[in-house]
Amino acid sequence: MRDTRAPGDDSTARPRSAAPLSGPAAAIKIAAILSFVFLTNPHAAVGERVDELIRNFDGYLGVGVFGGLWAVCLAGMLTTSFVSTLWLRFVLALPLLAGALVGSAYEDAARVEIDYDHALMLREGIAHAGPALRLYAGSVFGAGLLALLGAAGILLPMRSFGRFSVSGTAPRSDVLRRVLGSRRLRNVLPAAAAAMPIVLLAMVILARGGYGMAGLPVQHKLPALLMVIEMHRWLRGDAERGPLVLRPDAEAPPAPHVVLVVDRGVRGDYLDLNRVRGTTPALLGGRDRIANFGYAVAAANCSTASNLILRTGARPADLPQGVHTNPYIWSYARRAGMRTVFIPGSERPLAHGMSFRERRQVDEVVRTQGGTRRARDLHAVELIRNRLMRSEPQLIIAVKSGISREASSRATRLDDPYGKAVASNLDPFFGRLLADVPLDDVVVLYTSDHGQDLLDDGSWINCSTSGASPLEALVPMLAITRHPAWRGRFAAAAARNRNRTSHYNLFATLLALFGYDPAHVAERYEPGLLDATEAEYGFTTGLVSASPRMVIGSRGRLPVQRIPPAAFEDGGM
Repeated sequence: MRDTRAPGDDSTARPRSAAPLSGPAAAIKIAAILSFVFLTNPHAAVGERVDELIRNFDGYLGVGVFGGLWAVCLAGMLTTSFVSTLWLRFVLALPLLAGALVGSAYEDAARVEIDYDHALMLREGIAHAGPALRLYAGSVFGAGLLALLGAAGILLPMRSFGRFSVSGTAPRSDVLRRVLGSRRLRNVLPAAAAAMPIVLLAMVILARGGYGMAGLPVQHKLPALLMVIEMHRWLRGDAERGPLVLRPDAEAPPAPHVVLVVDRGVRGDYLDLNRVRGTTPALLGGRDRIANFGYAVAAANCSTASNLILRTGARPADLPQGVHTNPYIWSYARRAGMRTVFIPGSERPLAHGMSFRERRQVDEVVRTQGGTRRARDLHAVELIRNRLMRSEPQLIIAVKSGISREASSRATRLDDPYGKAVASNLDPFFGRLLADVPLDDVVVLYTSDHGQDLLDDGSWINCSTSGASPLEALVPMLAITRHPAWRGRFAAAAARNRNRTSHYNLFATLLALFGYDPAHVAERYEPGLLDATEAEYGFTTGLVSASPRMVIGSRGRLPVQRIPPAAFEDGGM
């Protein structure tokens, strides 16, 4: 048969592909994908993140970066939907659909936006997926419908998209034909483009110390969070907790009830005991029961990291491994014959870095109720009081809901919105605590998870991962009691160690209250509040569960930047 092709016509040599979708069909496909993204990502969360970036971080530069991340995620999803090979398109779509299904169901059920802590809890709760599915069937069903919408949009056949499609239609350029003519490259390039958003978000998570995902697409956010979590698990291994080598002193007096209250975001210089601002007059009225250690340094400038260090007693030199290998404080309390109670200031079943493994060491977890943070914190006082009615000694750790950014306004710093927020929450809390909690056989230790860096527009920030201000780690440290054996000891220690304490001193203090031998405790943990403490301590930034970066070091092991008390007493803040 005679060749009728025109000279240079090599059309039969080019790979053939199905005709592209018609215009209406392509429009339906793209509309389904965009609807999938819109319905699974509440616009309120996006708006709040944009507003937060403008006010608290990098202004419109931060908004530009945020918008760029959104654009990359959308481009990656559209690229996935344009891949011509069905099995590859399906494989690339799986993480996005799973992220939307699980993330949307979780956010709807928990009424919170998923972040690193939530993703970690999901990872550790795989064994409990069955009961969770039954309990939140409605949320799962709704998220499933949205995932089906996304699947329809992504998997709908679309073999070519114009002349230079990633689908495999050969381009007319000889150079591009040679480069993209390979079936392997036609699969690798779109796969790389589709995976790039997840990798990019994972890099942001690492750079921001576990944060920075607020308002971003859940389709990519959850896979990126899980990628970072698995990477951390692989790098550090699944270490077992060390044995309880300490034993209570048989000759020690009976342990009192011990209550550790960890506030959220309260700076040490905003308590009237340290600097009179009119925020906590209730504390001034209860001075006879309070040993004030002045300004203290938080273990970290972010909540989860500080709470983990408080409950494990990890020393700065042992981070991050100590967080994963040290026994929990609950284990020591139970060995001393104490009942353990945890009151999380959160609506989540697990919070503040608590895992299912740790949860099994707590006798009772009770959640606060109330429509506002203030109401939940006042309810926490009621829960503490009720449990102190028991005769057996108890360790109660209560993490407050803390002050709310909603309590501030967009007024300038001259109006001190942060001070108003502190007064609105803390003064009623301490008034109720001092009036209702029986302190004759109770020792209450109070601190905050971190401080705040106050900005000129009245907003405040913490969790910085670079250039963190020491004010993000400035916290209060109080011991409140009328116990005859402990009141004088704490008062003397507060006078000796004023402005010289840290979160790292609390673990040994708890062990001393439980009845453990201080000499043996000192071999494994930092000094307690009752001991002579260091003048300088450090706080970490970033993911303490992985590789924290020390901003302020201690004892010469890491770079030292002291927080001098005089800096906070001269009104120069």
